Amino acid sequence: MPAIPAPSANLAQARDVVTEEELKKVAKSGSTLSDMLAKATTQAPVAARPSMESSLYRKSVILYDGEHHTVVPVGSVLQLPAGYRNRVVEKPVGVFTFWPAFLERNAAWLGAWEVPLRMAEGDEAVAKKSARHHGQ
Repeated sequence: MPAIPAPSANLAQARDVVTEEELKKVAKSGSTLSDMLAKATTQAPVAARPSMESSLYRKSVILYDGEHHTVVPVGSVLQLPAGYRNRVVEKPVGVFTFWPAFLERNAAWLGAWEVPLRMAEGDEAVAKKSARHHGQ
């Protein structure tokens, strides 16, 4: 068996050794967890809130039934008798409800039907025919 040499006093240390006092100085100069948490919670959020100009509400007609509201695209209200004008509101009121549930809930005063492309493009003859077909 080969002989293992005895450790020499002249060998360099394998790693740096930090004294307790040096470690305390380093720790004192750094941020504590509470400092980091305080900084993180007081800074403004990175992402800005969306502009109200791009809001769905700004680009829609808001219908309100006295308790719930929903949104429909601008131009989708084709006929609005005077007695129902209070159902179109400027700002959301009440609980938001998705269109299908709102339509079902308000079937007594609200109707929906598909509009032919020619009618959407402004063809008055098709609009009159569609209105007659739907009892208007």
